[in-house]
Amino acid sequence: MPHTKQNSTSTAEAMLSLAVEASPSGMIMTDHTGTIVMVNSATEALFGYARSELIGQSVHILIPHVQRAQHPQLLQHYVDNPGARPMGHGRDLKGLRKNGQEFAVEVGLNPIHTWQGLMILASVIDITARKQQEQQLQSALKEKTCCCRKFIIGLKTICRSSTVCWACRRISCAMKRSCPC
Repeated sequence: MPHTKQNSTSTAEAMLSLAVEASPSGMIMTDHTGTIVMVNSATEALFGYARSELIGQSVHILIPHVQRAQHPQLLQHYVDNPGARPMGHGRDLKGLRKNGQEFAVEVGLNPIHTWQGLMILASVIDITARKQQEQQLQSALKEKTCCCRKFIIGLKTICRSSTVCWACRRISCAMKRSCPC
């Protein structure tokens, strides 16, 4: 079979499809209007939809109702300024499962220019466990900081030496700046 541009294109498309399917992250490809054209099996597992239920649907089906209203403007901004980047910088993003459950996600966007126009490939990762760990660490830090503050207050109460008092004041001053209590 002679090597043609059409053969190369179909080979590249097949390779892209295999790479998307092999990804451990949820992979969702939409056109420039947000219509889903491709998903991988990880996306099916993540969101609880069969592939056939997602293809042809708006990506909004996977976005919680609270965030849906602003998504068309964000999508248009991305289409006007495509580039590989994380989505939702500085915001907590959520996905919406078929059963209505919301979950924390991290989303990366990549533009793919095709003969059909701009396609957007989104990688989606469930970060629920990471967010729970962050909350546990914040709670533990708050608890330890409060315990240290109480210790300093107790130390100041029993302190008699001016050297120790100076140290207590320095530590207490530092704790006031960082203590959430």
